[in-house]
Amino acid sequence: MGDVVKLRVGDKVPVDMRVLQLISSTLRVEQGSLTGETSSVNKSSHRIQAWPPRSATSAPSASSPAPAWPPRSARSTRR
Repeated sequence: MGDVVKLRVGDKVPVDMRVLQLISSTLRVEQGSLTGETSSVNKSSHRIQAWPPRSATSAPSASSPAPAWPPRSARSTRR
């Protein structure tokens, strides 16, 4: 599974990590230095859906186009 990190109020998060369990009911993280957001962001231990989502009933066919990844808004414009 990897390293286990315990955090307390005011701690700096040492790595990019996944939240598996919360002892508290809320977790807010200030990640503006990484993402540019101006306010703290709520985090949870809920499982997130993988991207691109896969259909459980059908496999992609050779004629179906692959989904664009990363999303157009996240692509770099630098050449």
